[in-house]
Amino acid sequence: MKTFLSHETALDYWRRHFPLDSELGAPARVSGAEDCASCKKDVIGSVPEDLVIPGFPIDVLVFNVDSRRRSNGVACHIWQTRLPQNSFYRTRGVYVSSPEFVFLQMASVLPIEQLIALGCELCGQYVLLPKGTTHPGSADAMPTRLTPLTNTIRIASFLEGAGKAKGKTKAKRALKYVVDGSRSPMETKTYMFLCLPIILGGYGLPKPEMNAAIELDDEARSIAHRRHCEGDLCWPAAKLDIEYHGEVHVGPHK
Repeated sequence: MKTFLSHETALDYWRRHFPLDSELGAPARVSGAEDCASCKKDVIGSVPEDLVIPGFPIDVLVFNVDSRRRSNGVACHIWQTRLPQNSFYRTRGVYVSSPEFVFLQMASVLPIEQLIALGCELCGQYVLLPKGTTHPGSADAMPTRLTPLTNTIRIASFLEGAGKAKGKTKAKRALKYVVDGSRSPMETKTYMFLCLPIILGGYGLPKPEMNAAIELDDEARSIAHRRHCEGDLCWPAAKLDIEYHGEVHVGPHK
């Protein structure tokens, strides 16, 4: 019997694990015929304690109605449509929904604006940790990833392979407004404020390049002592860069 973590529990896993962690699992082949753990005793017994969100039920997937169980400590979700390639990672005896699968699962839970923000997070290089917690590999309150968990191309490919999955239409709509390469939650918020369509509360500007490299000429290099700079939100054709004025910019030298 196998335990398949999904939704909020899987999302919390990816938020607390970096792509280069030694304990990160490997992609696993899973079929819809698997015998799934769903009763509280089996799930609690198989899931490592540090993968459980305190005060929240453990989200698990089952692949047929007969496998579903109801209990206070476990939220059991039914998934009866096609499982695309790379739907799960196997780690420490359990199976965790991939970042792409989590994006699709959360489409049935989140409003579209929050789903877009989640997509930017999964395709970005910042880490959203619960308040008061730190990642064991970083003492920084806002650590960054060396590489994003996924990108818009991989999510789009995953959605195409998901058949008539619940939430797919909404996920595809949200993905149109997700950008790769954001490096902070405030960069994501600035992008959404400026670039989401008016119907979703934005100003409808074209998509920017996030953290694009801006090559400097000789005079600028001599002043900045570097070959290039990076702009938070860049529109190269318009020669426009917009910066979120965060703490990194504070002080006369910076």
